[in-house]
Amino acid sequence: MSAEVQLAAPQGVVGPTLVNVTLGWRVRLLTILNIGETACLWRDPRLGLQATILSSDGEARSVPGSEILAGPIGAQVWVPFEGTWPLTGNDEDPAALQLNNPLAPSLVRLRARMAGATAHAIAVTVTESDLAAVSPEPIVADGSPARLVSRVRTDEQGFCLLDANEAIIACLRAGPEVDLAAYQDRVVAVTGALHAGEPALMIVHQIVYLFDVTLHFAPGEGDPLEELYRGVTIGVGTAEPDSLVWQINAGPRFSQLVKAEELNKGTVLTLPQGQSEWIYGDCHSSRFNQAHFNATRFAGGRCDDRGVFNISRFAHAPPEPVAAVFAPADPLPDPAVGVVFRWPSHQPGAFCVNLPADLAARFGGRFNKARFGQKKDTPELYEKAVTESTDDPDYLIARINANSTLVEADVVMRVPLGWEAVTIPFRKPQFLTLGAEEAPARLYLAEEGLDGFIKVEANENGAWGNEIAVSARQSGPAMYDVAIIYQGSLFENARQVALGKGPLPPAPRCQKEKAGSAARQVAPDRDLPTLIQDLLQPGPVGVLQAKAAGVRADISRDHTESIC
Repeated sequence: MSAEVQLAAPQGVVGPTLVNVTLGWRVRLLTILNIGETACLWRDPRLGLQATILSSDGEARSVPGSEILAGPIGAQVWVPFEGTWPLTGNDEDPAALQLNNPLAPSLVRLRARMAGATAHAIAVTVTESDLAAVSPEPIVADGSPARLVSRVRTDEQGFCLLDANEAIIACLRAGPEVDLAAYQDRVVAVTGALHAGEPALMIVHQIVYLFDVTLHFAPGEGDPLEELYRGVTIGVGTAEPDSLVWQINAGPRFSQLVKAEELNKGTVLTLPQGQSEWIYGDCHSSRFNQAHFNATRFAGGRCDDRGVFNISRFAHAPPEPVAAVFAPADPLPDPAVGVVFRWPSHQPGAFCVNLPADLAARFGGRFNKARFGQKKDTPELYEKAVTESTDDPDYLIARINANSTLVEADVVMRVPLGWEAVTIPFRKPQFLTLGAEEAPARLYLAEEGLDGFIKVEANENGAWGNEIAVSARQSGPAMYDVAIIYQGSLFENARQVALGKGPLPPAPRCQKEKAGSAARQVAPDRDLPTLIQDLLQPGPVGVLQAKAAGVRADISRDHTESIC
């Protein structure tokens, strides 16, 4: 996670610096914040570390890369530079030097392969690539991609590429996210579509600054060694053969002196997990209205950095833009600078889909409303039952009331409105009807010669009783085999279907030892298929498949618990 930092200077400041002590990195803006100005630092995904200064009037100006020093604590130099720079270090860390290309999102750190004081004999020279040493390649201007190495100049026609003899090779047109002005008068490698013309025209897709890098090794004893890398890039990637890192680590001119690595400058704004430690600093500078007349110097071109233990470097050879000085024992009198950190807070996504209680029957019974059914092919069966003589042990009403878990029976003299008596015997099951929350479902049976009607009534109110069926087959003279059938509801499965844990469940009904009991359980969860072929089979797509990875999904239904 990267932070966005704001440095507010109510009274101005020179060379504001942030040290990420947790990572061992720091960033310094070698510029001036005037009174009331604010510096903003952030990490761009493509360009890396960026900095902008906002005035008190709201006007913004960008800080060029040539005024930003960012990288691990240690020696760092902008490239190209004059003279040579030695690799420096201590007894614990190998000698190193960071090469900072102001036009690149990353820097390159060179580390000595050898340890001890011998490594300090390694020095580095970085100059702009020598265009005269580049062998010109034949130009094929047919609209296909091409790569040209030349110098960027401007004329009345715009940006052009010039060879070593100042002859125009091609005119340039910037492609998406390409800033040609930043490479004015520099030796570059440009890549893009090259079209025929006088001169040719290139649509630039990529442009990179080229350097010549020389590694010098001059030990006190032994033969000196020199390694030359021509036309290399610094800080724009390590995959291409013209990358300095690639040539030093894996190229045919494999370095015997150093190892190289590329580090993104925006790393300095990284917030590791947990707490991190940061230090703010700036350059020691004289201020108007605070300076002593004839005693104070307004230095320019150099930053005197008040020393911080384990962070500042007192070495100053060759001249660096930042030089550490001893800090005073008394508190620093400089005006305060406000530092504000902002960072995105990412939390795992989550959502819940709530299903209504009333759904089609195939999605199972309503919780606490529907009933478990009987075991398959095991209806309540009353064989050779009779409808008269209450003293008979096979009297149907007495047997039902004594044994049934579903219904109760009684003799009534008339059939109420809404029902019509069914004459026994009959084979086709007849269902109880008109069950509701306020009334139980009923069925009325009639028999020729019977005084009155037999009322079969569900033992509890509710629509569930409408699923109870009765059949009465003749088994002898005035005797009947009466079956009371209740299939019950399916297991509640709407949540599993919506979640996508497999297709709709098969037809078998819920089962429990006591038929007709309220359904208070749900079917066990079904996991996603283990084989991708099974997962891709046609079927209902649930939220487990439709949601994005890492997002938690809950499915609930009214009057039930959620599942996920």
